[in-house]
Amino acid sequence: MVRKGQRSGVSHYDSLNQIQHYTTIRKYKNSDGQIIDEKSTKISLRYVFPKEMERMLLDNGFEIVTVYQDWDETPATNDSYELIYVCKKISN
Repeated sequence: MVRKGQRSGVSHYDSLNQIQHYTTIRKYKNSDGQIIDEKSTKISLRYVFPKEMERMLLDNGFEIVTVYQDWDETPATNDSYELIYVCKKISN
């Protein structure tokens, strides 16, 4: 029987390229609490500032319909940690 394991992580932000590098380490334990497996995953996320995103979308033929701060369609505010853009392609 495998119990839920421990999760830890390391992150590093490359400010010149606006990329956050994450490494997540998961340690899985058996019913005696001994570590029986360990898995590591990595992801790199490119951060984009709101005005930069607006410009990229416009330059690539998209119109911003609305912006939310989460998948529950909560309107974005100055305190929003994440932004979700709903866009439509501009007809030529």
